[in-house]
Amino acid sequence: MLKRPRLSTVEMHQLRRGVELFNCGAYWDSHEVWEEIWQQHGEAWRLFLQGLIQTAAALHQHQRGIFHGAVKHLHNARWKLALFPDVFLGIDNLQLQHDVYESLRRIECAGPQRMRRLELNWRIAIKEASE
Repeated sequence: MLKRPRLSTVEMHQLRRGVELFNCGAYWDSHEVWEEIWQQHGEAWRLFLQGLIQTAAALHQHQRGIFHGAVKHLHNARWKLALFPDVFLGIDNLQLQHDVYESLRRIECAGPQRMRRLELNWRIAIKEASE
């Protein structure tokens, strides 16, 4: 099990701001906010941030109608998020993994021609871990 990362107060605020942006459908903006944190850390847990970034990139690609990009980013996010506990950095990772999987399944079933018709406006839930 990975040790809980040490994020500064500013970084925790950025993490939560990224969640807020994501939940408002501003996927590219959330991607940018999380990438700022990701660039500051070299530890193994940053794979979780990459999973968040790739999830946001996938939904951004879905909005733009880019099938290959959406599928590729969701696949990559899926395996990265699976490495982490059900609640990580205050994020409900179990629900996030479920939503990533379901979105991937629905996009692949719809195919490139019909994927833009899909509603994929789910939210990332904040859930504090019980310690």
